[in-house]
Amino acid sequence: MADTICRRLPNLGMGIICWILLGCSSNSAERRTEKLVCMLNNGDNYRVRVSAASALGNIGTTEAKHALVRAVEDENDLVAISAATALAQIGDRSAIKYLENAYRKTQSTALKSQIRATIRILTAVTGPGRWVNRSGLS
Repeated sequence: MADTICRRLPNLGMGIICWILLGCSSNSAERRTEKLVCMLNNGDNYRVRVSAASALGNIGTTEAKHALVRAVEDENDLVAISAATALAQIGDRSAIKYLENAYRKTQSTALKSQIRATIRILTAVTGPGRWVNRSGLS
């Protein structure tokens, strides 16, 4: 089913992302997530993938987290940075081991910096949506 949805999606960037998120009430959250995951995994344009990563960070489901973990190793640094930022927004500490692996693999200093920041944020998380004192984070 996911492949069918992916083939039907035009490559229109933020416009299609907004349509997915704000579109018809008949679109369930699960279906919107599925479409965004397809766009993140298969978007030809890096801007589409960056937008999809950001939107998935707002959704925050387990499926979104899994897609973002994979996207941290995207060939485009902007997509990978957006995915790491979205993982920080979700706040699930289980992503740390994947972030550490991506950190070891990348040569990008910008991505390494974002991964370090995301790991600092995630280590401050005590539970879903609850934060400890973040004053030491930079």
